[in-house]
Amino acid sequence: MTSRSFLLNAVLMHLAVGSALGAIFVLIVSGRDIQRFTHYLAAGIGFGLCVWFINFYLLLSWIQPLVNGKSYILENIPWWVAAVTHALYGVTIALVSYAFRNDVNKI
Repeated sequence: MTSRSFLLNAVLMHLAVGSALGAIFVLIVSGRDIQRFTHYLAAGIGFGLCVWFINFYLLLSWIQPLVNGKSYILENIPWWVAAVTHALYGVTIALVSYAFRNDVNKI
């Protein structure tokens, strides 16, 4: 596998999983009456941190040693960098979906 195809695969995988998880976030918060923007952002940050915890400490710590023999991501990326980037992901999905928060009930 070339470095270009690896990069393309990684980008496409992140777009697909990020979109699916963003849809799940919208479905979760649509059942709640969150009208204040700051509460919506806090829900997004909380969701992003939940994704980080599940990915890093439940999935990667178990799967990566089985596949590679060592958990490279957990050992090479500081926990706070991963947490901040996932919190920013949560902010992003909250910002993108805030304007459409009441449209889910119409479907």
